[in-house]
Amino acid sequence: MNEHLLDIIEHENEHSCLDFKKSQYVKGNHKELLKDVIAMANAISTGNKYIVIGIKHLPDGNRDIYPIEDFIDSSTYQQLIQENIEPELHIKYEPYQHEKGLIGIIDISDCNNPPYLLKKDFDSLKKGDCFIRKGSHQTKISRSDLDKIYELRNKKSKFSGAINIGFANANYAQEITLPISSLGGLPSQVETDKIREILETREKSGVLIDYDLDHLLLTARSSLGYKYKNTESLRESLANIKEIYTKDDQYEIIEIRSSRLNFEILNNADEYIQDAVIRLEIPKNDDCYMVAKKIPSKFVNDSYAIKSNDYYPKIEFDENKILISQSIKNIKHQMVTKIFGSDIRLTAIKIPENGIIPIDFKLFAKNLPSPIYKKLTIRISNS
Repeated sequence: MNEHLLDIIEHENEHSCLDFKKSQYVKGNHKELLKDVIAMANAISTGNKYIVIGIKHLPDGNRDIYPIEDFIDSSTYQQLIQENIEPELHIKYEPYQHEKGLIGIIDISDCNNPPYLLKKDFDSLKKGDCFIRKGSHQTKISRSDLDKIYELRNKKSKFSGAINIGFANANYAQEITLPISSLGGLPSQVETDKIREILETREKSGVLIDYDLDHLLLTARSSLGYKYKNTESLRESLANIKEIYTKDDQYEIIEIRSSRLNFEILNNADEYIQDAVIRLEIPKNDDCYMVAKKIPSKFVNDSYAIKSNDYYPKIEFDENKILISQSIKNIKHQMVTKIFGSDIRLTAIKIPENGIIPIDFKLFAKNLPSPIYKKLTIRISNS
Protein backbone atom coordinates (compact mmCIF):
# COMPACT_ATOMS: atom_id res chain seq x y z
CA MET A 1 0.00 0.00 0.00
CA ASN A 2 1.13 3.54 -0.69
CA GLU A 3 2.94 4.66 2.47
CA HIS A 4 1.21 8.05 2.46
CA LEU A 5 -2.23 6.43 2.32
CA LEU A 6 -1.26 3.93 5.00
CA ASP A 7 -0.32 6.78 7.34
CA ILE A 8 -3.68 8.44 6.65
CA ILE A 9 -5.62 5.25 7.38
CA GLU A 10 -3.69 4.35 10.50
CA HIS A 11 -3.21 7.73 12.15
CA GLU A 12 -5.44 10.54 10.84
CA ASN A 13 -8.88 11.36 12.23
CA GLU A 14 -11.77 12.30 9.99
CA HIS A 15 -11.56 15.82 8.61
CA SER A 16 -12.57 17.87 5.55
CA CYS A 17 -10.48 15.71 3.23
CA LEU A 18 -10.89 12.32 4.90
CA ASP A 19 -13.95 10.19 5.62
CA PHE A 20 -14.27 6.57 6.76
CA LYS A 21 -17.11 4.28 5.74
CA LYS A 22 -17.87 0.83 7.13
CA SER A 23 -19.41 -0.50 3.89
CA GLN A 24 -19.33 0.12 0.15
CA TYR A 25 -21.97 2.23 -1.56
CA VAL A 26 -24.41 -0.26 -3.08
CA LYS A 27 -27.28 0.50 -5.44
CA GLY A 28 -29.72 1.34 -2.67
CA ASN A 29 -27.52 4.14 -1.27
CA HIS A 30 -25.95 5.62 -4.40
CA LYS A 31 -27.48 8.97 -3.46
CA GLU A 32 -25.21 8.93 -0.36
CA LEU A 33 -22.20 8.45 -2.61
CA LEU A 34 -23.23 11.48 -4.68
CA LYS A 35 -23.76 13.62 -1.56
CA ASP A 36 -20.45 12.54 -0.02
CA VAL A 37 -18.43 13.09 -3.20
CA ILE A 38 -20.00 16.53 -3.85
CA ALA A 39 -19.38 17.58 -0.24
CA MET A 40 -15.81 16.32 -0.29
CA ALA A 41 -15.03 17.97 -3.65
CA ASN A 42 -16.38 21.30 -2.36
CA ALA A 43 -14.37 21.17 0.88
CA ILE A 44 -12.32 24.36 1.15
CA SER A 45 -8.87 22.83 1.13
CA THR A 46 -6.19 21.83 -1.34
CA GLY A 47 -4.92 18.40 -2.23
CA ASN A 48 -6.66 15.07 -2.74
CA LYS A 49 -9.68 13.99 -0.74
CA TYR A 50 -10.24 10.39 0.37
CA ILE A 51 -13.19 8.23 1.34
CA VAL A 52 -11.82 5.05 2.94
CA ILE A 53 -14.21 2.12 2.79
CA GLY A 54 -14.07 -0.92 5.05
CA ILE A 55 -13.02 0.97 8.16
CA LYS A 56 -15.12 2.34 11.00
CA HIS A 57 -13.55 5.26 12.81
CA LEU A 58 -14.28 5.03 16.54
CA PRO A 59 -14.73 8.01 18.91
CA ASP A 60 -11.52 7.11 20.77
CA GLY A 61 -9.53 7.28 17.51
CA ASN A 62 -9.20 3.51 17.05
CA ARG A 63 -10.34 1.76 13.89
CA ASP A 64 -12.37 -1.36 13.27
CA ILE A 65 -11.69 -3.13 9.99
CA TYR A 66 -14.58 -4.61 7.99
CA PRO A 67 -12.89 -6.34 5.03
CA ILE A 68 -14.61 -6.02 1.64
CA GLU A 69 -15.63 -9.34 0.12
CA ASP A 70 -17.04 -8.38 -3.30
CA PHE A 71 -15.18 -5.32 -4.51
CA ILE A 72 -17.32 -3.02 -6.67
CA ASP A 73 -15.70 -2.07 -9.97
CA SER A 74 -14.42 1.50 -10.08
CA SER A 75 -16.26 2.17 -13.36
CA THR A 76 -19.62 1.81 -11.56
CA TYR A 77 -18.84 4.75 -9.30
CA GLN A 78 -17.12 6.75 -12.05
CA GLN A 79 -20.15 6.48 -14.33
CA LEU A 80 -22.47 7.51 -11.51
CA ILE A 81 -20.34 10.58 -10.80
CA GLN A 82 -20.03 11.58 -14.45
CA GLU A 83 -23.76 11.29 -15.11
CA ASN A 84 -24.96 13.16 -12.05
CA ILE A 85 -22.39 15.73 -10.91
CA GLU A 86 -21.31 18.92 -12.64
CA PRO A 87 -18.86 20.33 -13.56
CA GLU A 88 -16.83 17.28 -14.60
CA LEU A 89 -15.21 15.50 -11.69
CA HIS A 90 -12.91 12.49 -11.72
CA ILE A 91 -12.55 9.86 -9.01
CA LYS A 92 -10.67 6.60 -8.61
CA TYR A 93 -11.86 3.66 -6.52
CA GLU A 94 -9.07 1.20 -5.87
CA PRO A 95 -8.55 -1.82 -3.61
CA TYR A 96 -5.82 -1.87 -0.97
CA GLN A 97 -4.73 -4.95 0.90
CA HIS A 98 -4.59 -3.94 4.56
CA GLU A 99 -2.99 -6.42 6.93
CA LYS A 100 -6.45 -7.06 8.37
CA GLY A 101 -8.25 -7.45 5.06
CA LEU A 102 -9.20 -5.78 1.78
CA ILE A 103 -10.32 -2.15 1.97
CA GLY A 104 -11.19 0.39 -0.72
CA ILE A 105 -10.25 4.02 -1.23
CA ILE A 106 -12.14 6.59 -3.26
CA ASP A 107 -9.60 9.19 -4.36
CA ILE A 108 -11.15 12.51 -5.37
CA SER A 109 -8.51 14.57 -7.13
CA ASP A 110 -8.20 17.75 -9.21
CA CYS A 111 -11.14 19.44 -7.51
CA ASN A 112 -10.12 22.73 -9.08
CA ASN A 113 -13.46 23.93 -10.44
CA PRO A 114 -15.90 24.14 -7.52
CA PRO A 115 -18.71 24.48 -6.66
CA TYR A 116 -19.82 20.96 -7.64
CA LEU A 117 -23.53 20.18 -7.61
CA LEU A 118 -26.15 17.72 -8.79
CA LYS A 119 -26.99 18.24 -12.47
CA LYS A 120 -30.29 16.31 -12.44
CA ASP A 121 -32.77 14.77 -10.01
CA PHE A 122 -31.59 11.54 -8.44
CA ASP A 123 -33.74 9.64 -5.93
CA SER A 124 -34.66 12.21 -3.25
CA LEU A 125 -31.89 14.57 -4.37
CA LYS A 126 -32.85 17.48 -6.60
CA LYS A 127 -31.10 19.15 -9.50
CA GLY A 128 -28.84 21.91 -8.14
CA ASP A 129 -28.39 20.35 -4.68
CA CYS A 130 -24.97 21.30 -3.38
CA PHE A 131 -23.16 20.14 -0.25
CA ILE A 132 -19.90 20.91 1.50
CA ARG A 133 -17.82 19.02 4.04
CA LYS A 134 -16.57 20.94 7.07
CA GLY A 135 -14.40 18.97 9.41
CA SER A 136 -16.08 15.59 9.81
CA HIS A 137 -19.55 16.90 9.00
CA GLN A 138 -21.53 17.49 5.81
CA THR A 139 -24.03 20.27 5.23
CA LYS A 140 -25.83 22.11 2.45
CA ILE A 141 -23.68 24.85 1.00
CA SER A 142 -24.28 28.46 2.08
CA ARG A 143 -23.65 31.82 0.45
CA SER A 144 -20.63 32.42 2.67
CA ASP A 145 -19.25 29.03 1.63
CA LEU A 146 -19.64 29.99 -2.01
CA ASP A 147 -17.85 33.30 -1.37
CA LYS A 148 -14.91 31.40 0.14
CA ILE A 149 -14.84 28.93 -2.77
CA TYR A 150 -14.74 31.69 -5.38
CA GLU A 151 -12.12 33.59 -3.41
CA LEU A 152 -9.92 30.48 -3.30
CA ARG A 153 -10.50 29.79 -7.01
CA ASN A 154 -9.47 33.32 -7.95
CA LYS A 155 -6.37 33.07 -5.83
CA LYS A 156 -5.40 29.75 -7.45
CA SER A 157 -6.02 31.01 -10.96
CA LYS A 158 -3.69 33.99 -10.61
CA PHE A 159 0.00 33.78 -10.04
CA SER A 160 1.31 37.02 -8.63
CA GLY A 161 4.83 36.02 -7.66
CA ALA A 162 7.95 37.30 -9.38
CA ILE A 163 9.99 34.82 -11.42
CA ASN A 164 13.69 35.01 -12.26
CA ILE A 165 14.59 33.28 -15.53
CA GLY A 166 18.01 33.12 -17.14
CA PHE A 167 20.97 31.01 -18.14
CA ALA A 168 22.05 28.37 -15.63
CA ASN A 169 25.07 29.05 -13.41
CA ALA A 170 25.10 32.67 -14.57
CA ASN A 171 22.98 34.38 -11.90
CA TYR A 172 19.95 34.45 -14.25
CA ALA A 173 21.88 36.40 -16.89
CA GLN A 174 19.90 37.17 -20.03
CA GLU A 175 23.01 36.96 -22.20
CA ILE A 176 26.03 34.64 -22.24
CA THR A 177 29.04 34.27 -24.53
CA LEU A 178 30.05 30.94 -26.07
CA PRO A 179 33.22 30.16 -28.07
CA ILE A 180 33.55 28.88 -31.62
CA SER A 181 34.58 25.24 -31.83
CA SER A 182 37.11 24.12 -34.43
CA LEU A 183 36.16 21.22 -36.69
CA GLY A 184 39.77 20.37 -37.41
CA GLY A 185 41.42 17.19 -36.22
CA LEU A 186 38.27 15.07 -36.07
CA PRO A 187 38.75 11.30 -35.70
CA SER A 188 38.12 10.73 -39.41
CA GLN A 189 40.85 13.27 -40.29
CA VAL A 190 43.30 11.79 -37.79
CA GLU A 191 42.80 8.32 -39.27
CA THR A 192 43.02 9.72 -42.82
CA ASP A 193 46.42 11.24 -42.04
CA LYS A 194 47.69 7.94 -40.60
CA ILE A 195 46.61 5.93 -43.64
CA ARG A 196 48.04 8.47 -46.09
CA GLU A 197 51.36 8.49 -44.27
CA ILE A 198 51.62 4.69 -44.56
CA LEU A 199 50.63 4.75 -48.26
CA GLU A 200 53.15 7.50 -49.05
CA THR A 201 55.93 5.56 -47.30
CA ARG A 202 55.10 2.43 -49.30
CA GLU A 203 54.96 4.33 -52.58
CA LYS A 204 58.33 5.98 -51.93
CA SER A 205 59.91 2.65 -51.05
CA GLY A 206 58.27 0.94 -53.99
CA VAL A 207 57.01 -1.84 -51.74
CA LEU A 208 53.24 -2.33 -52.00
CA ILE A 209 52.09 -4.98 -49.53
CA ASP A 210 49.60 -7.52 -50.85
CA TYR A 211 49.09 -9.67 -47.73
CA ASP A 212 46.48 -8.87 -45.05
CA LEU A 213 46.64 -9.77 -41.36
CA ASP A 214 43.31 -8.22 -40.30
CA HIS A 215 42.26 -11.55 -38.84
CA LEU A 216 44.97 -11.20 -36.20
CA LEU A 217 43.64 -7.89 -34.93
CA LEU A 218 41.10 -7.30 -32.21
CA THR A 219 39.52 -4.57 -34.30
CA ALA A 220 39.96 -3.59 -37.91
CA ARG A 221 39.14 0.02 -36.92
CA SER A 222 42.25 0.29 -34.81
CA SER A 223 44.97 2.48 -36.33
CA LEU A 224 47.50 0.04 -34.81
CA GLY A 225 46.48 -2.39 -37.55
CA TYR A 226 47.03 -0.13 -40.54
CA LYS A 227 50.65 -1.29 -41.10
CA TYR A 228 49.42 -4.88 -41.35
CA LYS A 229 46.77 -4.12 -43.97
CA ASN A 230 47.53 -4.70 -47.61
CA THR A 231 47.73 -1.63 -49.79
CA GLU A 232 44.40 -2.21 -51.51
CA SER A 233 42.61 -2.53 -48.14
CA LEU A 234 44.18 0.73 -46.99
CA ARG A 235 43.00 2.54 -50.11
CA GLU A 236 39.52 1.14 -49.59
CA SER A 237 39.54 2.28 -45.95
CA LEU A 238 40.68 5.73 -47.05
CA ALA A 239 37.81 6.01 -49.54
CA ASN A 240 35.27 5.12 -46.85
CA ILE A 241 36.90 6.82 -43.86
CA LYS A 242 34.16 9.43 -43.41
CA GLU A 243 31.50 6.76 -43.29
CA ILE A 244 33.54 4.51 -40.99
CA TYR A 245 34.13 7.29 -38.49
CA THR A 246 30.79 9.11 -38.82
CA LYS A 247 29.68 8.35 -35.25
CA ASP A 248 33.14 9.10 -33.87
CA ASP A 249 33.10 12.50 -35.57
CA GLN A 250 29.58 13.17 -34.30
CA TYR A 251 30.60 12.27 -30.75
CA GLU A 252 33.63 14.56 -30.97
CA ILE A 253 31.63 17.51 -32.34
CA ILE A 254 28.55 17.11 -30.17
CA GLU A 255 29.83 15.71 -26.90
CA ILE A 256 33.47 16.86 -26.69
CA ARG A 257 33.61 20.19 -28.51
CA SER A 258 30.11 21.53 -27.78
CA SER A 259 29.08 24.12 -25.24
CA ARG A 260 26.55 23.10 -22.60
CA LEU A 261 23.34 25.08 -22.41
CA ASN A 262 20.74 25.13 -19.64
CA PHE A 263 18.41 27.54 -17.89
CA GLU A 264 17.21 28.21 -14.35
CA ILE A 265 13.99 29.50 -12.83
CA LEU A 266 13.63 30.96 -9.37
CA ASN A 267 9.99 31.00 -8.32
CA ASN A 268 9.75 33.82 -5.76
CA ALA A 269 6.07 33.26 -4.99
CA ASP A 270 4.58 31.37 -2.05
CA GLU A 271 3.01 28.69 -4.29
CA TYR A 272 4.01 26.22 -6.99
CA ILE A 273 3.92 27.04 -10.68
CA GLN A 274 1.61 24.22 -11.74
CA ASP A 275 1.93 21.95 -14.79
CA ALA A 276 4.65 24.08 -16.36
CA VAL A 277 5.78 23.72 -19.97
CA ILE A 278 8.95 25.38 -21.27
CA ARG A 279 9.36 26.13 -24.98
CA LEU A 280 12.40 27.64 -26.67
CA GLU A 281 12.72 28.79 -30.25
CA ILE A 282 16.13 29.32 -31.86
CA PRO A 283 16.67 30.34 -35.51
CA LYS A 284 18.00 27.43 -37.57
CA ASN A 285 21.44 28.21 -39.02
CA ASP A 286 23.37 25.09 -40.00
CA ASP A 287 26.26 27.13 -41.40
CA CYS A 288 27.02 28.73 -38.04
CA TYR A 289 25.95 26.39 -35.25
CA MET A 290 24.47 22.99 -34.49
CA VAL A 291 22.08 21.88 -31.73
CA ALA A 292 22.15 18.16 -31.01
CA LYS A 293 18.81 16.37 -31.25
CA LYS A 294 20.16 13.71 -28.89
CA ILE A 295 23.35 12.77 -27.07
CA PRO A 296 25.47 10.62 -29.41
CA SER A 297 26.89 7.20 -28.63
CA LYS A 298 30.61 6.50 -28.28
CA PHE A 299 32.64 3.66 -29.80
CA VAL A 300 34.19 1.60 -27.00
CA ASN A 301 35.70 -1.88 -27.24
CA ASP A 302 34.36 -2.70 -30.70
CA SER A 303 30.83 -1.46 -30.05
CA TYR A 304 28.93 1.77 -29.52
CA ALA A 305 28.09 2.55 -25.90
CA ILE A 306 24.62 4.10 -26.05
CA LYS A 307 24.23 7.29 -24.08
CA SER A 308 21.03 7.79 -22.09
CA ASN A 309 18.75 10.48 -23.48
CA ASP A 310 16.07 10.10 -20.80
CA TYR A 311 16.63 13.60 -19.43
CA TYR A 312 17.55 15.34 -22.66
CA PRO A 313 14.88 17.80 -23.81
CA LYS A 314 12.64 17.23 -26.80
CA ILE A 315 14.25 18.94 -29.80
CA GLU A 316 12.58 19.32 -33.19
CA PHE A 317 13.63 21.07 -36.38
CA ASP A 318 11.50 22.80 -38.96
CA GLU A 319 12.61 24.75 -42.00
CA ASN A 320 13.60 27.88 -40.10
CA LYS A 321 13.60 27.09 -36.38
CA ILE A 322 14.92 24.78 -33.72
CA LEU A 323 12.14 24.01 -31.25
CA ILE A 324 13.07 22.84 -27.74
CA SER A 325 10.47 21.83 -25.14
CA GLN A 326 10.32 20.40 -21.64
CA SER A 327 7.42 19.65 -19.28
CA ILE A 328 7.88 20.22 -15.56
CA LYS A 329 4.99 19.05 -13.39
CA ASN A 330 5.46 21.74 -10.74
CA ILE A 331 8.07 24.44 -10.20
CA LYS A 332 8.48 24.70 -6.44
CA HIS A 333 8.46 28.08 -4.75
CA GLN A 334 11.53 29.68 -3.17
CA MET A 335 13.75 27.16 -4.94
CA VAL A 336 15.99 27.25 -7.99
CA THR A 337 14.81 24.82 -10.69
CA LYS A 338 17.12 23.79 -13.50
CA ILE A 339 14.93 23.32 -16.55
CA PHE A 340 16.63 20.51 -18.44
CA GLY A 341 17.73 17.32 -16.74
CA SER A 342 20.54 17.06 -19.29
CA ASP A 343 22.24 20.10 -20.82
CA ILE A 344 21.59 21.00 -24.46
CA ARG A 345 24.64 20.43 -26.66
CA LEU A 346 25.29 23.46 -28.89
CA THR A 347 28.35 23.62 -31.15
CA ALA A 348 29.19 26.98 -32.76
CA ILE A 349 31.42 26.75 -35.85
CA LYS A 350 31.09 30.27 -37.26
CA ILE A 351 30.00 33.67 -35.99
CA PRO A 352 26.40 34.30 -37.15
CA GLU A 353 25.02 37.60 -38.39
CA ASN A 354 25.26 40.28 -35.68
CA GLY A 355 27.34 37.80 -33.68
CA ILE A 356 24.36 36.47 -31.71
CA ILE A 357 21.91 33.60 -31.46
CA PRO A 358 18.54 34.96 -30.23
CA ILE A 359 16.37 32.70 -28.06
CA ASP A 360 12.62 33.11 -27.54
CA PHE A 361 11.88 31.62 -24.11
CA LYS A 362 8.24 30.82 -23.22
CA LEU A 363 6.83 29.52 -19.94
CA PHE A 364 3.27 28.19 -19.83
CA ALA A 365 1.53 26.96 -16.66
CA LYS A 366 -1.96 26.19 -15.40
CA ASN A 367 -1.97 28.93 -12.77
CA LEU A 368 -0.27 31.67 -14.81
CA PRO A 369 -2.79 34.27 -15.99
CA SER A 370 -0.76 34.52 -19.21
CA PRO A 371 2.43 32.90 -20.51
CA ILE A 372 5.78 34.43 -19.57
CA TYR A 373 8.02 35.43 -22.47
CA LYS A 374 11.73 36.20 -22.31
CA LYS A 375 14.25 37.25 -24.94
CA LEU A 376 17.61 35.67 -24.22
CA THR A 377 20.84 35.98 -26.18
CA ILE A 378 23.88 33.82 -26.89
CA ARG A 379 26.85 35.80 -28.15
CA ILE A 380 29.38 33.84 -30.23
CA SER A 381 33.03 34.78 -29.91
CA ASN A 382 36.31 33.75 -31.55
CA SER A 383 38.13 33.94 -28.24
